Amino acid sequence: MKMIQERTGNINRVANTQKENEMRINVDPDTSSSGFGYAAAGKYRLRIIKVEQATAKFPYLKWTFEFADPNVKPEGGEAKKVGSIFENTTLKKGENSQFRLKQLCDSIGVTWGDFDTDDLIGREFEAEVDLKDYQGTISNEVKKYIPIKK
Repeated sequence: MKMIQERTGNINRVANTQKENEMRINVDPDTSSSGFGYAAAGKYRLRIIKVEQATAKFPYLKWTFEFADPNVKPEGGEAKKVGSIFENTTLKKGENSQFRLKQLCDSIGVTWGDFDTDDLIGREFEAEVDLKDYQGTISNEVKKYIPIKK
């Protein structure tokens, strides 16, 4: 519903108008504005839940990881659940640019070479997770991928 306010002299009148495609949203009054929390820095088992290819200056992969253990508790705040971890790895060739991608592949047991990202969804790996502060918002990031011991 759109509210139209009209001022005539010292009298404020509010008129209701209905739009053709109006949608009323019912919100949960118990929702906190804190969103997702972050886990304490440490070693964790993570799971790949999404991989997308994108391009900016060079092509890259956008990774989304979740904590494999559902009992990981958030730190600092009212959040009830830890958020996902996001990582970008470049696909640019040369200058050892793909080192981070190779570290990830080593941690999930993928032989270094061409691979299909769809085959990686659901794979788990160990990583050292740290905290990062981006414009006042704290979240987790992968500090180091831990390779599988052969």
